[in-house]
Parts: sequence; structure tokens; C-alpha cells
Amino acid sequence: MPLRHALFAALAAGLTVTATAAAAAPSLVTPPDAATPAPRIIGGAEVPDDARYPWMAWIQLHVPKGVAMCGGSQVSPDIVITAAHCFLETTGDGKPDRVVLDIGKIDPTTAEAAGQRRTAAGYRYGRGVRKSDWAVIKLDRPHRAAHYPRLADDAAQDAAPAFRAIGWGMTSYGSHQAKILREVELPLVPDADRSCSDDPDFERPDLHICAGDDKRTTCMGDSGGPLLAGMAGNWTLVGITSWGYGCGSRGTPGFYAQVSVYAKEIRAAITALGGQQPGR
Repeated sequence: MPLRHALFAALAAGLTVTATAAAAAPSLVTPPDAATPAPRIIGGAEVPDDARYPWMAWIQLHVPKGVAMCGGSQVSPDIVITAAHCFLETTGDGKPDRVVLDIGKIDPTTAEAAGQRRTAAGYRYGRGVRKSDWAVIKLDRPHRAAHYPRLADDAAQDAAPAFRAIGWGMTSYGSHQAKILREVELPLVPDADRSCSDDPDFERPDLHICAGDDKRTTCMGDSGGPLLAGMAGNWTLVGITSWGYGCGSRGTPGFYAQVSVYAKEIRAAITALGGQQPGR
């Protein structure tokens, strides 16, 4: 059986880390001994312009050994949603030295010059992969986007026939991170489908959405990014990229934390941080 991994990435001289339990790994940049997790979009295409996802965030978690990379979704002017494992699997105590976010640019290296870089003023998160893989980041100052995705407060869109995932993760297992944001349409994998239901780590299908196939999936470096339902400019955040097996391998869909299950916890965390609540 392929090794399960969290979908966050290791960049440059860093190493991609695979978890011994079901988890995606973020991406770590710098020293040769540095390591972190991260997944990439497989089977998709580059996003053509910044206007399509003006709320998409490239999150850099600074730790002593380097910088871990994850994706995230800005859901209101001062709040970004990502995965708990981006914090918990990056540092022993889940407390990075600094969190930097480049928002609204398909090439995140251009965000700072465009005035679209922010830092985290605070954050809260759940228990991690397979449990409650969500995290809330409060920005140090608002970032205004043309539109934001709504938070899925109920399961009405969790069974959509297809979803969209976006991220800067690997385009094939073991490759480099994508430089330009990518998007892919992912089919829903019903709970009854054996590719999900027979997975021993998918013991709580009520906590995850299973989506993708052997040609379309997320990969290392996509951790924390969104699984979306709806249409352009009117998206609903239904899932958070969480974990999977070898990206794009036969019979290996991805697993996404089901936002509707944790919506009350997420909204409570936003309130505790003094942030602005997202739309419903």
C-alpha cells in the first residue's frame, strides 16, 4: 500500500516529508536538512489571470530549519482558512516563528511588490489530519478582494458531482512546486466507492470529502488550499486539502476536510481572533 502523506511541500534544498499517518506535507525552503510538507495540482492547467481567484493565499510558515509552504483561502477581508497540519507538522509545538501570506497573485512572488503581502496577527487550528484539519489565520491588516468564497455552513453542496481545487503543488509526484497557480476539476468519489471506503484511514467519511481520480488530484504543496463548489465569482469553500497517497497513482483520490462539519468551530475561532465573519 502506498505511503499516506499530507499535501504540503518541501522546496529548494528542502526535503518533502511524508507522514506515517494520513497527512499531507507542507513545502520547506532552505537548509539542506530542512523538511516540510506540500502537494500540487495534477491533471489541471495554469490559472490565466489574478482576477479569477483574488482571495487565494500562498502561506509561508517560517521555522528554524526553513520555510514551510501551504495554500489558503481568504474568506473575509482579514481571515484566511488553511489546514491545521500546516502548523502541527511544521513545528513540534505548532507555533511557527512567523507566518507570511502572499494573496491574490497567480505568481505569489509578485505579491509583495503589489502590496498584497500580509503577516499573521494570530491563528487558531483544529487537531490535524483525520480529526479536524482546519486552521484560521487573522491578518495583520485587511486585504480587499473583489470577492471571497462563502463558507459551507451546511452539507448542501458537499455532494456536488464535481469540485474545483487550486494550488501551487507538484504537477507530478516528486516534481518541483508550480510557479503559477493551477486549477483542476475533481469528480466526487461517493462514500460507497471502494477506493475511499476500503481505505483504513477513511474510517470517518462524515469528516472528509473524497474527490479526484488517477488523472486528476492534488499533490504535495497543495495542503490547506480550497476544494470549491459553485462557479466563478460565486464559490463555496466545501473542503480543505488535507491528505492522500501517491499523487495521481491508480485508485488514489484525495481527501479534504469537510468544512460544513467544522463550520461552527471555524466561526468560533474567527470570533475569538476578532476577525470578520465570512458570508454564508
